[in-house]
Amino acid sequence: MELYYTKETEKPFDEVVEKAQEIAKQKGFGVMAVHDFKAAFAKKNLEFTPYKIVEICKPEFAHKALQEDTNLGLIMPCKINVYQKGDKVIVTGLLTDILKSFSSVELGELPDTVSKLVKEIVDETVKA
Repeated sequence: MELYYTKETEKPFDEVVEKAQEIAKQKGFGVMAVHDFKAAFAKKNLEFTPYKIVEICKPEFAHKALQEDTNLGLIMPCKINVYQKGDKVIVTGLLTDILKSFSSVELGELPDTVSKLVKEIVDETVKA
């Protein structure tokens, strides 16, 4: 089982973060939060590479999953990580196939559908 899906690009970091949010919205997801780890660590005098986590949610999918098993909220919402590694920007999406092993309830095609969308978001974010 794949846990995450990763692609890289040479586009500027901030442009990639914005593009990830834009593509997620085009796919019907809302952007719930963007966590800036470099800024958070800097407040504690810790250096870190540019690293942001974009939390996204497609309410109808989240609603269905939580109706089946409220503990699934522990691994929600979906996340797209964007970070700098040398001269590359890495984009990684957490695949929801993990829901199949996290919960004993039958979620049907939901995990596969969401994983497919997460892969599309990652692919389209890094696309030139």
